[in-house]
Amino acid sequence: MDGIRIVIAGVWQFFGIEGEALGAFTHWSLLVLALAFALVCGALASYIVRPIVQNIINKSPSKVDDMLLNDDVLRSACRIIPAIVYLYLAPLCFDGHKPDYWAYVLIERASDVYLTVMILSLINHILNNLSRLSTTHDRLRKHYIVGLVQFLKLVVFCLGAIIVVAIVINRSPMSLIAGLGAAATVTMLLFRDSIVGLVAGIQLNVNDMLKPGDWITIKKLGVDGYVQKVSLTTVKVRNFDNTIATIPPSILVSDSFMNWKEIAERGRRVKRTIYIDVQSVRFCTAEEVAEYGSLGLVTEEEAASAAQRVVNLTVFRRFVTAYLRRNAEVKHDDWLMVRQLEHTQGGLPIELYFYFRETDFVRYEQLAAEAMEYIIASAPQFGVALYQSPTGADIAGLIKAAGAFSRNCD
Repeated sequence: MDGIRIVIAGVWQFFGIEGEALGAFTHWSLLVLALAFALVCGALASYIVRPIVQNIINKSPSKVDDMLLNDDVLRSACRIIPAIVYLYLAPLCFDGHKPDYWAYVLIERASDVYLTVMILSLINHILNNLSRLSTTHDRLRKHYIVGLVQFLKLVVFCLGAIIVVAIVINRSPMSLIAGLGAAATVTMLLFRDSIVGLVAGIQLNVNDMLKPGDWITIKKLGVDGYVQKVSLTTVKVRNFDNTIATIPPSILVSDSFMNWKEIAERGRRVKRTIYIDVQSVRFCTAEEVAEYGSLGLVTEEEAASAAQRVVNLTVFRRFVTAYLRRNAEVKHDDWLMVRQLEHTQGGLPIELYFYFRETDFVRYEQLAAEAMEYIIASAPQFGVALYQSPTGADIAGLIKAAGAFSRNCD
């Protein structure tokens, strides 16, 4: 730098500049050269280094770096280089002593502000790519990344604004942060919803209550569908009728909701009840015991014992259990039972409790309907009658039978 300074001073002396003016012209000439050199460094990084790095990233087998270090991030990084080079060279242009020229002070502060803004832009692009990656990557999609990214953006931009203001007024950023305590109350009032939503979003993530892709139901709000997006202040749910519901995270934390995500991991549960007419419950005849024994529904001890008589409803429950265990769609490593509940005026409840492997809602309903239809159709084979309230057809039949009886009597 000293050699360049001597050459530039000699050039100005050649044009007749002497005294204090010579020093000023020399210093400002060096500043212009430093700015030109910084711009050249930025151009070299943008047009030579950036394509090389981009080519290396594109050839890597991982697709994560392609999204995190895309062209926007690399361009933002290249824009930082001129500011760093210029801020390093500027003090050297004045023999290492910082001058009091108002123009130089203005240029230095403008360079500091530019560097800060470019760093904020780089961080913003990285966070945007991370948020975009969380919506496409299978593992990250299940985590609350969007809300955390928005929180980091809020913190970064607040700190960046404080640093920029501190540079402009030439004060320490820490003194400004200390002075913001009085404004915290106003900030709480202005950003109350965002702060409440942020805290609620963090609670949803920490407690593993909700993730994009989960099926949730909120009966109070009429919400029933899949979570599409979890952001700082909203949770977007696509209902099964293709309407979009936007819910504040605070409501999900303060009120109750149902999350059906375990269905995909454990399978869909079937919990159905059929009612038996108790008047149809009886002991099996010897012929029936022999027939049921050949089907494996009656043990040899029960068939040989004269004291222990077999009930047709017991055989029917064994038949239903065996049918469910033979069904390939039913999970056999989970709860499977056909149990009797407390007797009611509507009949004797027999509850079927088991799980299907199928998680698709439409296919699950089809399998459940087919299973129940087969079981209901099989009940008469065991002399078991299902109970239901009299229908209009039953009443019409009784009236018709009563009329016929009356005519016969006459």
